[in-house]
Amino acid sequence: MAIKTTGILAAAGLFILAAGSSAYAQANCRLGEETRWTEWTGHNNDFQDTLSLPNSDWHGLKRIANYERSNEPCRTEAVFGRMPGATRAASEVERASDTCNGNPRDEILVGFDDRMEGGFISGVRAWTSNQNNVERRRLKGLRVRVQVINDDCSLSGFNWEAYREQVDTGSHDATLTALTPLTEQDTRTNANREHRFVVCPDGWIASGLQLAHGARGVSGLRLQCREVIPR
Repeated sequence: MAIKTTGILAAAGLFILAAGSSAYAQANCRLGEETRWTEWTGHNNDFQDTLSLPNSDWHGLKRIANYERSNEPCRTEAVFGRMPGATRAASEVERASDTCNGNPRDEILVGFDDRMEGGFISGVRAWTSNQNNVERRRLKGLRVRVQVINDDCSLSGFNWEAYREQVDTGSHDATLTALTPLTEQDTRTNANREHRFVVCPDGWIASGLQLAHGARGVSGLRLQCREVIPR
């Protein structure tokens, strides 16, 4: 198992509507010390690895990408964005789990892009293939719940309908393009088995994720959660 670490610079802020929140989250918030795990979505196999930033109180999980090679999900990328106001922290940090023998392809991508500061993942659902042998089932899709941090460090649900309306009518911010990866769900062909939706406790966001690997690649995942508190 190869774990790769890279840093990514974030671009300018993006105007997005969030239910019950201001357009720009400027709260000075951090993550609490306590860690909790959600249940598993997909299949929990014996071989597991974790993607997180255990030494940072200033980063939450922003997006998840998974890639296949030879029809096997072999690379997962978790991108962590800094908390609003944590200007001395790296704007984005990536952790990756890669068991591919060569270059992967066929990406699925969920979450916020680097221009949406203050938006983080707090829930996830997996889809897998549907082989009779559970050990051979593979990750084929993801859906996430995303939330936006308010000025008082509370969380509001992201208004996907308003976002889509902005894009459809051309009223969204000029920095946003149709290719911007802002989506709550992405699936591949043969995403035949839908699994439970697992979520962090109220007021908590994902600070990491754990992957389960079966005989043919990633088969399930769960979220590591931490509470959002005033800095």
